[in-house]
Amino acid sequence: MSNYYDGPVWHWFSLSYSSYCVMPRRALCSMPVEWQERFVKLMEEAAEALPNEALHIDYWVRAQDRGRFVADPNLPYRHTGPWSLRTAVPEEES
Repeated sequence: MSNYYDGPVWHWFSLSYSSYCVMPRRALCSMPVEWQERFVKLMEEAAEALPNEALHIDYWVRAQDRGRFVADPNLPYRHTGPWSLRTAVPEEES
């Protein structure tokens, strides 16, 4: 088990002052199905293990460009379709 201040997620955030990781629904739905299944499973496990206040709070996300609020390009996720992956997804080894 990793230390809170020295785990993989802590290092992934690096030296940023970010308190949140915001993932657009469109990005999540654009992932291969296997990734989506793993993501959903991890979120379900987190919801079972963490206290309610850790995940069940309402938030609003506002898109910014150079410090100014802008229209969120990911808001119309139902009408924009998936993004293509930058590289081919490696096939799972048997």
